Amino acid sequence: MKRVIIGGWAAIGLVILALPNPIQGKNKLEPGQAEVIYTVETPPAYGSAEGIAVDMKGNTIISRRALIGPPRVAVMNEIVRIAPDGEETVLADLGPSEPGANGVVGVVTDVFRNIYVAFDARGDGRHGVWKVGRDGGVEHLPGSAQISVPNALTFDHQGNLYVSDYWPDPVFATGLVWRLEPGGSFEIWAQSDLLAPDFDFDPNPVPLGGANGIVFGLPHQIYVANTEKSTIVEIQILPDGSAGEISVVAGAYPPAGPPGLLLAPDGLVIDSKGMLYAAIPVTGMAGFPLSPVIRINPGTGDIEPVVEPYLAPSPLFDFPTSLAFGRGKLDRKSLFVASMGAAAFGFPPGAGSRITQVGVGVPGKNGP
Repeated sequence: MKRVIIGGWAAIGLVILALPNPIQGKNKLEPGQAEVIYTVETPPAYGSAEGIAVDMKGNTIISRRALIGPPRVAVMNEIVRIAPDGEETVLADLGPSEPGANGVVGVVTDVFRNIYVAFDARGDGRHGVWKVGRDGGVEHLPGSAQISVPNALTFDHQGNLYVSDYWPDPVFATGLVWRLEPGGSFEIWAQSDLLAPDFDFDPNPVPLGGANGIVFGLPHQIYVANTEKSTIVEIQILPDGSAGEISVVAGAYPPAGPPGLLLAPDGLVIDSKGMLYAAIPVTGMAGFPLSPVIRINPGTGDIEPVVEPYLAPSPLFDFPTSLAFGRGKLDRKSLFVASMGAAAFGFPPGAGSRITQVGVGVPGKNGP
């Protein structure tokens, strides 16, 4: 157990509780099996881990926040590395974000085990995308401050970094994906109504946003989850690196009938066979059974649950937002799913923020 105190906020020191098992490399789960392996608590603040990644050494990387409010304020925004044996290291704290902002969101790692994190600070010079070295050094990446609400990140096979814009400025009138070429500055790479939230009508208690989870798929596609429109979008990468055709490969908006298995997809990863997996945050709150993790065939649009759908709140998941494949000896065929906790989004509290291991039977192929 470790307690981290931020100057001026001693009462909300963040406490991470590690369960007896190591976080990576020990548990081998059959497809569909799930178990909680890590929990986050921040009494009296609300602890929330949203983004998750696993680096080449099997370290689990999470973005975690300490939330107070209302109005909601992330008074601590940390990037944490958890070794396979469960030992944790706080690599960086980007400081508090503006009221109502999401704070640290998605994370991804490169081949050198550097970490890239989307930081929604809004109205603050720290807003944008940060690179966090494995030694804890930080760098604010050029051009990222202009991204309206940076959310999820992915690399392609040439080292280009893509970032989804969760709620772009309506002046663009479309949804956006930004790209950073090595040595360059962030620029708009793709824009389309298919990536946008519904600017005119949002029936949800809080805005769910548009372009969210994002992942690179060989040989030349970027896949994006549009949370508010409940779709999975494919963007072709042309030979010159520019964005090509943009199309929906799963789901439909407006929905033609009951949303079924695809409702508000968030985090997105891909396996070695080219199948996509999405986290479904509104599991247990949508009024009908949903699986917290689904598998999507981007070629056919077919969707199937990975974990048994349920209706009532579950002790295993609480507003799951992102996921990553394991890289330990025994858990390469597992997903590690981060739940940010429903209370962080203003919904009735559930089991709380946690990391859940889910067996899928196939190794991943998402990122370096």
